[in-house]
Amino acid sequence: MVATTFAADTPVATKEFYAKNGITRNWISGVVLVYSILFGTGSLIFGNMFAALICLISATFLIVIIYKNLQQIGWTKLIN
Repeated sequence: MVATTFAADTPVATKEFYAKNGITRNWISGVVLVYSILFGTGSLIFGNMFAALICLISATFLIVIIYKNLQQIGWTKLIN
């Protein structure tokens, strides 16, 4: 019963929205961002400065990618 209340093209429309707006790229970048920060902080705590620097630079790069993509999409489209 519940499955019949959704439109037949809901999965297609959702997939097109994500593909068109690049939200999937934000999700992947966000996951890699979190792990980069975690591993960078851990490397910094344990004294491996080179690995910490690589991870934290990549985290900064990913923040810029996510920010620019959200500026391109428009922040209000994600809320509506």
